[in-house]
Amino acid sequence: VAIQKHSDEYSSGGTHGWKWSLQNLLAYIEGTRGLDAADAMMGSIGWLIVHSLKAVQNVIINDKHCFECYGYDVMLDSDLKPWLIEVNASPSLSTTTTTDRILKTQLISEVMALVFPPNFLEAGRGAGMGSRRPAFAGEESTHQGDFELLYDESAEIEAERVRKELEAARGGRKSNINSRTGPSRATHSPSAFK
Repeated sequence: VAIQKHSDEYSSGGTHGWKWSLQNLLAYIEGTRGLDAADAMMGSIGWLIVHSLKAVQNVIINDKHCFECYGYDVMLDSDLKPWLIEVNASPSLSTTTTTDRILKTQLISEVMALVFPPNFLEAGRGAGMGSRRPAFAGEESTHQGDFELLYDESAEIEAERVRKELEAARGGRKSNINSRTGPSRATHSPSAFK
């Protein structure tokens, strides 16, 4: 939007300023290309995110006392192939349109629900700060609000452990078991595409 907002045609985007919620984008893709195309597109975007994070995993600060929200700018070509434009650490939460405000308010709400455990404000450090609904129904769910688990590293670690056990049981011969596992089906978070 940083460049396109200077175009004379930018205002013709109506109240959304050419930003769509992910749900609206998916509805459009499903309506024009079909459900399979929308699912394939989201799977490709999910893998794009996973691969980009794995590429920099050794330089990302991993501190259990903090979190980071990354903003992905993705462009889709006419074949719905996603292209990574950039990743923003701590993306801007300022708003330019009503749709933008709604999307970013939802993002903040979902991130806070993801970061704070259920009943955080009722006990411990958060006591006396007000009440809050429980964030999630089940601990084992791959969905957290509008977020979905894209990659479960523990599954890959477990597969590697099993492969090593089988290899050891066979006297050190290599196993044909593939130690790489894929992520859960990538779907959506409450962010907007630009």
